[in-house]
Amino acid sequence: MKKAVEAGMESAIEELKEFIPEVDKKAFSVVSHMIKYDLPRFKAFKQEGLSLRRGRFTAEENERLVQNVSDFLALTGIDNATKLFFPQRYPEEKQHITKMKAQYGFHSELAAGIPRPWHDVYSRGRKLFNNFQHQGRYTEDDLKSLLKFHTLYGPNWMKISEITGRSNLSLEKRFSHLAYSKGKWSEEEEKKLVRIIRKHLLKQVEPGSAEDGQGATIRKEKLYSKLPWIEVAQEMETRSWSQCRVKWMGILKKKMTSGQKVYEGRKSLKAKIKLIEANVPPAYVQARFYKLKVTTVPKWQNMDFADIIDFLYKSIKPKLEEELRCCKTEDEEESMDLKEVFNFSDIFDVDDEQTETNTQQLD
Repeated sequence: MKKAVEAGMESAIEELKEFIPEVDKKAFSVVSHMIKYDLPRFKAFKQEGLSLRRGRFTAEENERLVQNVSDFLALTGIDNATKLFFPQRYPEEKQHITKMKAQYGFHSELAAGIPRPWHDVYSRGRKLFNNFQHQGRYTEDDLKSLLKFHTLYGPNWMKISEITGRSNLSLEKRFSHLAYSKGKWSEEEEKKLVRIIRKHLLKQVEPGSAEDGQGATIRKEKLYSKLPWIEVAQEMETRSWSQCRVKWMGILKKKMTSGQKVYEGRKSLKAKIKLIEANVPPAYVQARFYKLKVTTVPKWQNMDFADIIDFLYKSIKPKLEEELRCCKTEDEEESMDLKEVFNFSDIFDVDDEQTETNTQQLD
């Protein structure tokens, strides 16, 4: 019996890989939920000729999600969408809410018609219907409360989120900062960070060609995308993963541009348009996205990410495109073209390599 169950699980995982290639890297509980709630949906979408979507939810997907929630509320008689996503906030009604969700198939009804994994749809719903969501700077009292709740509940960020009204990610990120150094990075810290990043990126290097005299190269996106920041922070010891990430993006920008101004004139307009069109801005240009947001979106503090993007698409992008059409093409010729591939030695110079070698010899 046990072997039959295991064989069935392995077969289902292989089917899932057609839709989610990296599924075998996920936790067992996550995979089990995907087999139960997602695999039948994925197969149905395939038959309809629909591909799974990732990244930012479209306006149509948001509207469908809101409609699905509205239909489920009408079906069950529950009077508040927040109760579906945060039943713990309503202890007197929690048992009834849980019963209704199970009886009427909340999982399937919520994600109906939205070609994404159920958990992605659920996470989006939690954001849309979280009327307790709190934003803004952490006060000293907030930080004291955060430390107290972490002592009581450990890294149960969902529980702490329900108590404080802040998002899971915000709480986890802010807590990570409390445990590490603050202030300006020392020269030794910067060098150590570069050595650690270099070690991790060596696996991504593409060998050079003897014919054209080129050394080893690396693609631009690999320099900032999917780096193991938790491991990097553990090796750094003195800085959090987010501090390491922000610092590396700053170092990387200088390495990529050699100190030149990349975005000027026509290129500047094109860069802003690309930021608006991107699902999630690459980490090293997030600062530019922030500047674009605060200078063009009124009352952005009261809007979630999807609403900000919708505003940029509808109101700002057309204006930028019109400016781009009127802009002189000479500006573009004088601007620097962003490279997609870099020599590894341009990013990590000889001193970085020599320092790493010396460190390994001492170890």
